[in-house]
Order: sequence, then C-alpha cells, then structure tokens
Amino acid sequence: MFRENTASRYRREEWKDLLRRFDAVWARGYDSLGFCMDELGLPAGRICLDRSLYVFSGTAYRAFSRLGFGRCTASPELNEKELTHMPNGRTEFCLYGREPVMVSVQCVYKNYGCPGTECDLTDRFGNRFPVKRNCGDCYNLIYNSLTVLLFNLSKRFELLGFCSYMIAFVSEEPEEVRRILQTYRRSFLLGETLEMPQADRFTGGHFRRGVE
Repeated sequence: MFRENTASRYRREEWKDLLRRFDAVWARGYDSLGFCMDELGLPAGRICLDRSLYVFSGTAYRAFSRLGFGRCTASPELNEKELTHMPNGRTEFCLYGREPVMVSVQCVYKNYGCPGTECDLTDRFGNRFPVKRNCGDCYNLIYNSLTVLLFNLSKRFELLGFCSYMIAFVSEEPEEVRRILQTYRRSFLLGETLEMPQADRFTGGHFRRGVE
C-alpha cells in the first residue's frame, strides 16, 4: 500500500537522499514504481520489480525490459514448466518464505484492540495465518499458513538460469534464520542432496503443480 502519507514520508530530503544511494530499489506496486521514477528521478535500470507487480508471462517481461527496468521477481504462481519458457536472466526467484495471501486495510489490531504484539488468524481447519502490521501506512499483510521451501530442488533451478534468489524471513527467530541459511548453503553452494521438507510446516508452492 503506497498511500499519500507514504509518499509524503519519502518526499523528505533525507529519505530521497538515502534511496538514491542504493544500487537498486524494489517497487512493490505501480504507485511506488511511479514515485521512484517521477519524484525520486531514479533511472529505470535501478528500479526492480517485486513479485506483486506480476511479471506473469514472457510478454510482460519483454514489455518491462523495453522500458529499461533492472530486474523482476518471478511470479510465485508459475510452475516449473512455465518458468522454463520465461527469459530468466534478469529474474529473481523466492526459494524460501511465506507467501503474502492478502493485503488488508481492515486492520485486525484496530478492530479487535491492538495488543502490542503480532497475531495470527485461524481458519476453520485450524491453520494459522500470521498477520504482519504496518502501522505507519495503516495496513495488514496476511501470510500463508505454510512456508515455501524449495532448497531440495537446487539441481532443477540450475537449469532455469535465474540471476539471483530471494530468501524472505517474516517471524523466524535468529537460530532458525541461521539454520535456514546453512541449509541453503549446503544445497545451492555445496551441492548436497537434501530430503523433502516437512509437509506440515512447509510447501513447495506452485513450482511443481501450478495454479489450481
């Protein structure tokens, strides 16, 4: 959510100066994309497209590329077969992390009393969906109950030719962060063969099956 109060914050000279120093800035929506170009004056080559900008096809990829944007993030809804037909040379893929399932302006904390800590939503099957609040811009980000984990498929990802990978942490404790990064290193850097992750905690997302 990139509202007017968000834009007002980033219009401050100290924020503008900071953002201009980064090698690349990731835009999560068209509002923030336009802000980076029109108000910050960043060249398109320094602006990268997050997965919420939905580069879902080769046609979309080529359209953004013609505009000169630096990199994009592969849509989490594409499966392995579909990704083989995508030009992935300037694309990042998320190997680990909870997928956002909803951005809500109906604030859970505001409506039910802000407890001062993060909370979860629970569906009728008992699945728990973490809710991450952003009080500065007044919205909640609701994440999937399972975490995507694809470290055991390193050999398959070598064939897809992505330029980089994303490992996205939401609520992991420091020890778990270290363990996850070590697991990535074992698989993608050292070439070890890993077992499939626990089905009750992790999911392969759409990579092996696609959108149903």
